[in-house]
Amino acid sequence: MIRLLRALNHFRKIRTAPEADRLTHVFGTLAAMGHRRYNKTRNHHLASPVFCELLSATPTIADYIADLPALAKMPPKSLGRTLGEFLSSGEIDYAKFLSQYSEAGLQANGGLFEAYNNRERDLHDIIHVLFGYERTRFGEAATISTQFWQGGPAGFAVIAFAGVFRYLFIRPKHAILVLRALANAWQRQRGTDLRVYPFEKSMHKPLSIIRKELGIKPKSRALRMVLENTRWED
Repeated sequence: MIRLLRALNHFRKIRTAPEADRLTHVFGTLAAMGHRRYNKTRNHHLASPVFCELLSATPTIADYIADLPALAKMPPKSLGRTLGEFLSSGEIDYAKFLSQYSEAGLQANGGLFEAYNNRERDLHDIIHVLFGYERTRFGEAATISTQFWQGGPAGFAVIAFAGVFRYLFIRPKHAILVLRALANAWQRQRGTDLRVYPFEKSMHKPLSIIRKELGIKPKSRALRMVLENTRWED
């Protein structure tokens, strides 16, 4: 209970803090909830030689993210091109993200642990693009909840679901619509294991083909409506 209260305190500050300080409280929320769930998922995947080979592949997702001009030259509607357009559409302080990542206690000193942690960090942007979740309030909630459902840190549940419940509290008339949207977000990732997909080797592949291979269904009407009408200022 103490962990949850500490996490909720950090979560409250995510919304009220200046933009420059939000990441500090995001990572504070993760750290407060601990890493048992995250470590269990990591250890499970690192037991697979095939997955460890994927972690050792180059270029990494981080290498692609760091070279936006190269992503812009990839085929239209490919994963890489769409990822580059997404990353270029907003103000992203990638260096600060890297520098504060250790505050969540998830950083490791070299080896497969560090490679896994870095890939987990970069899968956040992949999920945004793969599932079509924009940077609206619910778009972030859907992305983070997907990471949680896929075995991510318990702190992701606090960030995603506390935000949803807060929105329901201030907009109760939208409750049924939002809950339907959340259910659809869960259904869209169900039965997939995003970690094992070789995104590093698929940047030139059409995004539609990757979605088909992973079995990701189109967004429901409720999910589309909520994504389009929940902004950060709400």
